[in-house]
Amino acid sequence: MKILLSILSALLLVLSFAPFGLGWLSWFCFVPFFFIFENSSKKEVFKHGYIFGVVFFLGTIYWVVNSLYLYGEVSFILSVFLMLLLVLYLALFFALFALGFSYTSGYKDYLRLLFLPALWVSLEFLRSIIFTGFPWVLLGYSQIEYSYVIQIADIAGVWGLSFFVMTLNVVIYLNISGFIRRRKIAKKETALTVVLIVLVLGYGIFRLSAISQVPFASEGVSEVKSLSVALVQGNVEQSEKWEPLKKEQAVREYRTLSLTPDKSKTRPELIVWPETAMPFFFSYEEFLSRVVKNVAVEAESFLLTGAPYFEFGEDGKEMNFYNSAFLIDKSGSIASRYDKVHLVPFGEYVPFRKVLFFVEKLTEGLGDFKPGPGAIPLELEGSGGEALGVLICFEAIFPELSARLVKNGATMLVNITNDGWFGHTSAPFQHLEMSRLRAVENRVYLVRAANTGISAIIDPLGRVQSKSDIFTDAVVRGEVNFKSDGLTVFSRFPWFMPAFCIVLSILILFVIKRRERNV
Repeated sequence: MKILLSILSALLLVLSFAPFGLGWLSWFCFVPFFFIFENSSKKEVFKHGYIFGVVFFLGTIYWVVNSLYLYGEVSFILSVFLMLLLVLYLALFFALFALGFSYTSGYKDYLRLLFLPALWVSLEFLRSIIFTGFPWVLLGYSQIEYSYVIQIADIAGVWGLSFFVMTLNVVIYLNISGFIRRRKIAKKETALTVVLIVLVLGYGIFRLSAISQVPFASEGVSEVKSLSVALVQGNVEQSEKWEPLKKEQAVREYRTLSLTPDKSKTRPELIVWPETAMPFFFSYEEFLSRVVKNVAVEAESFLLTGAPYFEFGEDGKEMNFYNSAFLIDKSGSIASRYDKVHLVPFGEYVPFRKVLFFVEKLTEGLGDFKPGPGAIPLELEGSGGEALGVLICFEAIFPELSARLVKNGATMLVNITNDGWFGHTSAPFQHLEMSRLRAVENRVYLVRAANTGISAIIDPLGRVQSKSDIFTDAVVRGEVNFKSDGLTVFSRFPWFMPAFCIVLSILILFVIKRRERNV
């Protein structure tokens, strides 16, 4: 029976995320899981917490097999094994949370109401930084479709949403458990939760009304600089794009889509191509590079595109490879370049290379990529200081990186990605969900160009203004506005909420330990 409850809770949580999008299930999906721990040993608690985590991550990151097997040239059996290793690692965080829940059993309900959401956020944060981090499907992302709820992200980020959702789960459990055991409800804890709900929804209503719909402007700001954009989705097959004979075909496809006018015949001021849209070393292969540069000239537009890049080290012999984004101006010159900062372990480099010398990374034909110098925005010349904060691929799932880009001067975020690795799985939809919250946290427009989809324009309230279908060639067009007001609390202090939760967790544990000694 206990195993069934663990599986039930895990499945409800899976359904809370894309592509299902039943975020309301996350408000109580942990409740069956919590009831497992009554009269259970620590060993049982850890086991069932682990089962919960395994089932949940099997249901949300199964796509790793697709990426490794179909595109990484890894055998199916080894791909499954590697995916299971990742699942077993990630499930540990759920097991640790279960132990924390069990440890506080028997203590005051108000302590548990504060401790458990704080512990959950603390563990999510650790998951986001250990081994370079993997903050995929954090609990807060389940709320992305609820505009009134997610607006608090400009203060507390995704971490605040995770805290909010876990608080709802805990208070529901406390009330049901209290009713069954003592025939009474947790009045104080319920009152505190109601206050939290009112604050969250009240703030959401305030922000939705204070921020004008279109264009986006802060209160008191009447003039906002805007930009017309065209996001080009070439839908180039991942397994073919790197073949020598397919390179020119891929570039021609993007060129044709970029220069085909829409019904209004308006010229975009910024054209965005996805990550590695150019399957060659830009500037090294002169003919194809010239074709790309001419697109900006013919369109009379800025062109932002992804491509691999290399340069020689100081010794003049070692080649340093980068996963880069190039901003090409209207004259066809390279205005600036951003090199990806947060690389994918084993996808773009092999960690502990001296120890794991026998391991090859998935990106064929290149050595290990090097991280770029930092979160440096790309300035649009002639725009009066407006700048693009570029996020390459899964950099969009790291909240702190987006905040740094905005803090460093980015007035719009651009996510270029190649989600072709994911195939027809839930991953492209989940990736889009996470990108949307970056716009809310920093109150900026975010535009997203993906090779196979989903390409989208997202406003500072987290709403999708327009988007493409998946696995189709498309051009997503629209008008976006540059950020016109100051930094959000989150942009200034992205680690505030996790730090607060870690300190709160430690303090409550200290109080519990002290009471144990005094008994």
